[in-house]
Amino acid sequence: MKCPKCGFESRGVQDECRRCGLIFSKYRRRVLPSDSASVTTGSGGWYSLFFHIDTSINPLYFYGRVLVFAGIVVWGISIITTPMVRFYERGWFIHNVNLAFHEAGHTIFRVFGQFIGVLGGSLGQVLIPLICLFALLIKTRDPFGASICLCWVGENLMDVAVYVNDARALVLPLIGGIFGYEDPDFHDWHVILKDMHMLHYDHRIAVTLYAGGIMLMVISFIWGGLMLYLQYKSVKRGADDF
Repeated sequence: MKCPKCGFESRGVQDECRRCGLIFSKYRRRVLPSDSASVTTGSGGWYSLFFHIDTSINPLYFYGRVLVFAGIVVWGISIITTPMVRFYERGWFIHNVNLAFHEAGHTIFRVFGQFIGVLGGSLGQVLIPLICLFALLIKTRDPFGASICLCWVGENLMDVAVYVNDARALVLPLIGGIFGYEDPDFHDWHVILKDMHMLHYDHRIAVTLYAGGIMLMVISFIWGGLMLYLQYKSVKRGADDF
């Protein structure tokens, strides 16, 4: 039997999935053909991918998600409403997390040449949350978790935008405690835009990235909120069944 939640295929007649622990009998009782099945599978593959509902979700687990979502929205709004020049003041904690992936990106992409190696820092810090997003969306079928990762992607774009905006000013502190104006060749985006003869476009590119990051964060809030609403209906329906 193939598990409807995680897709694991069990041999023989069993009432519980050996991978995720789903109780098949409870699942069948709680999924009504006229209502919840349409919510779970939707009208097509894309709907099922982005709005998959776990009908066996634990109520305590669900309300824990609500608390996490509320905290992220409050934090996200504080980030979104922060001017670019003060971004690091509000997002210092997550910036330090992003910085680890930024530096790892330099190391990973260095094998593709000097230019890609320099660009790899910013690529790395954006790609990591994107990879997490697709892993949650496709591998574990957790659209809510994917929506949180989308928020992280947006925040990283804003983080990169601040760096791009400093390409000519060179006033941001860099790794090692030096400032960009002390060693311009140590500043990623000064080097990138200078090599591309686009240094004078630094502010325009930064504003575009910053706006794109804000847009992704807002989309993530809408997506996450909708997922919680659909899951709430599922939890409520499950409570009524018992």
